[in-house]
Order: sequence, then C-alpha cells, then structure tokens
Amino acid sequence: MTTDTAIAITHQLQTPLVLVDQEAVAYIKSLRAKADAISTTDADSLQANDKLAKEMKRLSSGVKSDGKTLRSPITKLGKDIIALEKEVTGPLDASFQRLARTITDHTDEVEQERQRVIAENKRREEEAMRQHQEQQRRLEERRKEREQAEENERKRKVAQLEAEHRAERDGQPDLFDRAAQNRPGIPTGSLDEPTVVGPGVQPIMPAIEPVVEVELEPVPPKPTVSVHTRQIDELEIYDESLIPDEIAGRRLRVIDEKAVEELLKAKIDVPGARFKKKTIVVGRR
Repeated sequence: MTTDTAIAITHQLQTPLVLVDQEAVAYIKSLRAKADAISTTDADSLQANDKLAKEMKRLSSGVKSDGKTLRSPITKLGKDIIALEKEVTGPLDASFQRLARTITDHTDEVEQERQRVIAENKRREEEAMRQHQEQQRRLEERRKEREQAEENERKRKVAQLEAEHRAERDGQPDLFDRAAQNRPGIPTGSLDEPTVVGPGVQPIMPAIEPVVEVELEPVPPKPTVSVHTRQIDELEIYDESLIPDEIAGRRLRVIDEKAVEELLKAKIDVPGARFKKKTIVVGRR
C-alpha cells in the first residue's frame, strides 16, 4: 500500500467527523438537560413532555440513520482494505510456508545427524571406559597373583632355611651342603621387571598400564537460521458430548439464543427456555 493511498484513506475516515453538525449536537444536549429537569404532574405538563419525548425520539432516530449512512462507506473501505491485504499477503504467506518447510526439513535432518553422532560418540566413550575398567580388573588380578606367588616363595624359603638350620644343628653337614646347592634364587627386581623365582614357579611379567584409544566422529555444527519450528498447544475437541456446561465458574457451552427464540416462535418447546412478558417504553414520531 503506497503513501498516497494511505493519505486518501485517512481523509475518507476523517470526512464523516467533519460533517457532524455541531449546532445539532448543542441542541440535543439542551434537550437532555431540559428532560432531566422536568416532571409530569398535570395535563399541561403531560402534553408538553409528550411533545418533548417525540422530538427526542425523532432526533435519536435521525442521528442513527445518518450514522448508518456515514458508516457505510467506511465499512466498505475496511472490507476493501482486508481484501487487498489478503490478495497481497496470501500468496506471499503461502510461498513463505513452502520455503520455511524446506529450511526446517534440512535443519531437522542436520539436527538428527548431530544427535546420532553425539549418541555414537557417547557409546564409544562408554565402551572405551568399560574396556579400561576390564583391563584394570585384569591387572589387579595379576598383581594379586604376583603378591601371592611371592608370599608363597617367601614361606617356602623360610621353611627351607629352617630345615637347613636343623640339619646343621643335628650334625648332618652333607644334607646342609646339598640343600644349599639346590637352593633357588631369591626373588629380585622391581614391579616393572620380570621376577626370578625358583623351580616350578612361572616368571611374573610387569604390570603395563592399559591405553584405550577412542576414535570419535566430528560433530556437525548446528545450523543457524532465522526459520525454525516449535511445538505449540492446539485445541482439539475430540468428543463434544464429554465437555460439561461449566467448570470452575467458567461457562463452556454457549447457548445460541437466536436459534432458541426462532424455535419458540415456531411453537417448538425448548427445555429451560420460554418467553416472558417485558414492559418497554416506546414512542411515536
């Protein structure tokens, strides 16, 4: 919509306001003041007040008629503006929806791939941690076996030394010499070197800290766009018969009073509704 069109529309909206007769408005205000100040007490005041009521009724009907006439072009102008708006924005909105759908479809695919990669990397990290813990458990078992073997070897050597001392004490040097010749070596070395033990005992290899390598996929970057999707709540009346008339003081069912009135005028009974007499004030012109 151009600026010239907007100015023309503004002038059309302001014109009816300029056409209102200010003298007529002042006259109507004087009639209101006069009617508020008088009362009907006798035949003369009855006749004067009835004349005043007719004049007020005539003026009210005339103003309403003129107002309807003045509103008519404004109403038509408003409808034309709405039609023009739909004509311009309708195809544009439709094209925007199609474009937005292609954008969101792609971003959804990218996000799904990102989530897949993140989940896969997490699975790989958890598997690597599990393998690391398993290797640690095996190393701990080997360490305990090593300590137990060394303890057993220590006990065996103590027992052998005690036997040698007894043999020496009992005067059997030959037995002492033979035992000394067959004596196995004492365990030597640190935990990081193979241990030399006696016959029948396997060498224990040093503990090696396990190294678990994890190969992770690169996570795609999250796309940054102005169009995105979001979840909103949309009302769905899936079974109208289940909805009560009122909840928490809020009326949920709206009665079509015009339809009820037409049924009653057609002599059709409507439970909960009926005509009643009402006194209204009317005037003749």
